[in-house]
Formats: sequence, structure tokens, C-alpha cells
Amino acid sequence: MSSFLSVLLAICLALPGLSMAVMPWLTPAGEVFAVTVPSAAVHDPRIRRLRAGYAAAMVALTVAVALIGVLDPTNVALYVTLCMALPVVGFAGMLVCRARVQAIKVREGWRATGEKITSAVLPAAAPGPLPLAWNLLYLPIISATAALTVALYPSMPAQIPMHTGLDGVVNGWAEKSWGAAAFPVLMQLFMAAVMIACHAGVLVSKRGGAGARPVAGALAYGRFAQVQTASLLGMGLALTASMALIVLSEAQIIGVGEAGALVGVLTLVSTGVALALSVWTGQSGARLLGTPAARDEALSTDDDALWKGGVVYVSRDDPSVMVPKRFGVGWTLNWGNWRSWAVTVVFVALTVLFVCLTRVLVG
Repeated sequence: MSSFLSVLLAICLALPGLSMAVMPWLTPAGEVFAVTVPSAAVHDPRIRRLRAGYAAAMVALTVAVALIGVLDPTNVALYVTLCMALPVVGFAGMLVCRARVQAIKVREGWRATGEKITSAVLPAAAPGPLPLAWNLLYLPIISATAALTVALYPSMPAQIPMHTGLDGVVNGWAEKSWGAAAFPVLMQLFMAAVMIACHAGVLVSKRGGAGARPVAGALAYGRFAQVQTASLLGMGLALTASMALIVLSEAQIIGVGEAGALVGVLTLVSTGVALALSVWTGQSGARLLGTPAARDEALSTDDDALWKGGVVYVSRDDPSVMVPKRFGVGWTLNWGNWRSWAVTVVFVALTVLFVCLTRVLVG
């Protein structure tokens, strides 16, 4: 079990770092380290060196962090620190590269020539995000888990195992009660609510695209949104279904450590699939559009000033609540829109409610 746990922890530490290492190649051709540039700039030797250097540094750091993490898999503080270190260092490296790209942009005089507005008429069968109705698949999973909890409750011990350390040894129990037994169902409801909210956000988000190729860009973005919502749904269903393993561990049919390990495997598999699909499509379907032309090309628009640090989007004139990320795969909130703050408040309130219910029901 300890060797399996070490491998599991190494993968947990490696995935975020490796995903950041490939990030410079997943963004649209007109965006390099969250800086708007001509599409042909991706062939500039200076840009290529920055991309390669960032990737090499992230891979080296990821390997080092993974090795350090597996040396002592029971050290929770070390594990948490390493998990936080990778994205922090990756973001800092992105800011360094972003500053250098901005300097190149100034020297080359890459400026926007004006606002370009394009539109495309797509066929009815064009790809797009999955309808929200697909989330009804959560209902049978949650209902089945609730039924399993009711069926196994009489056989649960007086002290229900609730938590283990990274070594797989149980270190937390709860008095037998319906609240403690129903914790996995409560977790399912919380996860389903979060996943459905994310899915709904994608449906109303600002569309990405390639301005010079409106039809191809719209089709690529549609496929990207379709893949991302399908991935989100698949991950949500897998993690929700995995909570049934916790019910089995409460009834001592399987060990808590084994249940946790299986949940971890399902999490890693679903995360790995999601990352693989993101690499295939690229951000906003960028990798589905092929290699940009090598000719010189002036900027049609330039919204760098709206992106703080390349990751925080603030535009009071943009009615969108969610917009495609500039560095990363997926969407982010428009912090210049009051609705984004309202969404954040609701999410925080939902999280606080979940924690409070857990404290009351489980202790």
C-alpha cells in the first residue's frame, strides 16, 4: 500500500506541473504568455526560445518536486507545500516570460490597427457545448448512493471511520448517525452543484475564435466547448459515483484507505483524460486550427490592458461574465462585471453551507 501511495502522490504532484509546461503551446496563435501578438510571431526565434525555456524549467521542477514528495509520503505539510509550490512558481515564470514578450512587442511595434468585427453562419450540425440537461445523469447516481446508505446503515459500526492519514491508517471517527452515514451523499450534492454551475457558465460564456478565420475559428471553438463540457460532465459523474466507495468503507466492507486510494485513482484518471483532451484541442480550439501562416500580420485588436498579470480579466464594458483564459485552458470570470462578484459570493456561500452541514451532521 505504501509503494502504491507513493506512486499516486508522485502522479498528483506531476500532473499540474506538466500541464503548465505544455501551456505555451495550447493558447491561440495570437496570444503568447498572455500577450496579444501577430499570429506569425509564434515563429519568432525569441518567442520560441521563451516557450522552450519555460517548458524545460517546469519539467525539471516537476520532476524534482515529485521525487521530494515521494521520499516521505506521510508528511502532510511537505505534500501540501509542494502542491502549492508548482502553480506559484509556474505563474511567476509566466510573468517573467510575459514581461519579455511585452518588451519584444514594444521593440517590434506590434500594435492594433483597429477593431475587427467578424461573424460566421454555421450549419445546424456545428459542434457546441453539451446541453445542460445532460446533468440529469447525476440524479440516478446520487439516488443509488442514498439507497445504498439506507441499506447498509444497520450494519455500520458504532464508530464510523471517516478519515485516514496519507499512510492509509484511520485517524478519525464519528459516532454512528444518519448524518455521518449520509456524508458521501452530501458530498455528491455539493460536487454536482459545482459541476452544474461550471457547465452553465460555459453555456453563457464569451465565445473565443480566430478573427481572420471566423468560420474555422467558430467551429474550432464549438468543438472545444463540446469537449470541455463533456470532460467536465465525465469527471463530475466519475467523482460523484466514487462516493459510493466511501459508503462501503463506512460499513467496513472495504477499508477506508482502500476506498480513498480508489477515489484517488478515479480522480487522477479523469483529470488525466481532461488534460489529454485539452492538449488535443488547445485553448478555444487553437490546436484544431492548424499552424498559423508565417507571413507578417498586424494586430486587429489588442486587449492586453484588460488582463491584469495576464490572468485576471477586468472590463466594465464587456457584458460577459465568463471569458476564455489568456494563459490556461478553460474560462475565467470578468471581474469588471458585478455578476461575476455575485457568482463568487454564491459559490462561497455554498461552500460555507456545505462545511457547516458537515460539521453539524458529522462533527
